[in-house]
Amino acid sequence: MNKELAELEKYVILSSNEDAKRKHAYAYFTKLFGKGFKTESDAAGADGYIEGKLLVELKSKNEDWLSGLYQGLHYRKLGLTSPHVTVISKHFIGLWNLNKLPKKCLQLADEARFAD
Repeated sequence: MNKELAELEKYVILSSNEDAKRKHAYAYFTKLFGKGFKTESDAAGADGYIEGKLLVELKSKNEDWLSGLYQGLHYRKLGLTSPHVTVISKHFIGLWNLNKLPKKCLQLADEARFAD
């Protein structure tokens, strides 16, 4: 698991954009969850998803963590059920338990529309 943690650390440290470095994050979650870890088209477009456990959103820039959280919350509308959302970006890893988020956050996410 040390190798996969080192890969996740690369995602957090590298300045590359999300597409160029997502393999580093995927290595960690694949090791942790095996075939249960789904990505992209197998996860309704989410960067990562483990049914009933976790939704993963990857961002390139540190300041995009909040948009990543709300993006993660939007996937509930597409049927991805998860009690937790994690956002990983440059120098940032956040993990939220949806039951602990303020109700207003969930309400805003539920009322927002997807961008076309």
